[in-house]
Amino acid sequence: MKILVVTQYYYPESFAITGLCEGLVKLGHQVQVLTSKPQYGFGQIPKDYLKITDEIISGVNIHRVPTRPRKQTVLSTVINYATFYREAQKAIHHLQGRFDVVLSVSLSPLMSIHPAIQYAKKHQLPHLLYAVDVWPESLLASPLMAKQQWIYQRMKKWSLSLYRQVDRILVGSPSYIPHFLRIVGQDKVIEKALIQPALVEHRAKETVDYGEGFHVVYAGNLGTIQGLSLLIKQWKTLPKSMHLHLVGSGSQTNALRLLVNKLNLTFSIHFYAHQTPDTITKFFEDADAFYVGLIQEGIVGKTIPHKLIQYLTFGKPILSYLKGDGLTILKTLKQPYILNRQFSNLKMLLKKMSSLTELEKTAIRETQQTYYQQQLSIATASKTLEDHLMALIQSFKA
Repeated sequence: MKILVVTQYYYPESFAITGLCEGLVKLGHQVQVLTSKPQYGFGQIPKDYLKITDEIISGVNIHRVPTRPRKQTVLSTVINYATFYREAQKAIHHLQGRFDVVLSVSLSPLMSIHPAIQYAKKHQLPHLLYAVDVWPESLLASPLMAKQQWIYQRMKKWSLSLYRQVDRILVGSPSYIPHFLRIVGQDKVIEKALIQPALVEHRAKETVDYGEGFHVVYAGNLGTIQGLSLLIKQWKTLPKSMHLHLVGSGSQTNALRLLVNKLNLTFSIHFYAHQTPDTITKFFEDADAFYVGLIQEGIVGKTIPHKLIQYLTFGKPILSYLKGDGLTILKTLKQPYILNRQFSNLKMLLKKMSSLTELEKTAIRETQQTYYQQQLSIATASKTLEDHLMALIQSFKA
């Protein structure tokens, strides 16, 4: 197959679509990616990419359009979305070659798939949407947005129109399936989720030496829905031997730093800058446990955080506050370290974690890594995606 992939985010940004595209190449397909210059988590376009428009990484052809960098402000984020929308629509019609199928990835915002819709219609190609986010419901994660606001209602109508213009929708979390069945109908929805594989599967060449004590690592977005402020407030009740390492950046980075300073927790809570896929795993190797949280209500709160899947490749105990699909995975893996609504059982759970025997730790590692390799690996996910793309092409010809 010759596959055109439209995604606003790609390597060196930390998104699983990179592994899936490379997996499709390993299966013998030609993949052309249309994306933006990297900026997510960087605060600016890295200098190495200022003059790069076309490149080949691991056999994947990549064309990058210029965008305004996404920074810490809401305005810069909106401008970033708008510039990708505009520039991708212009660039997509100048790509060289013919394609058999179009694959778009719906991370926020959904408007980023519009160029793919236009291209597929113009060239009469089948179009598969991989929905790893639900729009505009994801907007409700912002305290500035409510269902009653006119902008939300406008986005809802636009989103429904975009969803209805693709040929098939493949979702990233099982809980999304009833939602999409309701809004677009059974003929468009593949009724089995494709959970995103880990960002990287290799072991780090170097590690971070955390020193003495018990070390819990969180790696990802430092935003409002990850429950990090609740976690920090409860960390005050723990002995100084308990350490929390926050790796990443986001809208709440400064607020969380201020909270840590206010509570005098700088000795036990540590911040690290945003990492690329090439550097992130060094923080996982010597961790004693991981944290993952999602406190958002509604369908967004039922999704599977991508970081949870990445954690499984390292096989450590997982401290969590999850509902829906993420919680289902943890229960399957017999990970009972589940925080209550106020995180008031944090001390008790960490005491249990820190008391695990070596035999118990080995059992956790083997269970998680076996589950990942059998159910969620990049190779498995790429083959499933290949099957869906080929089936869509065949149905389009019929």
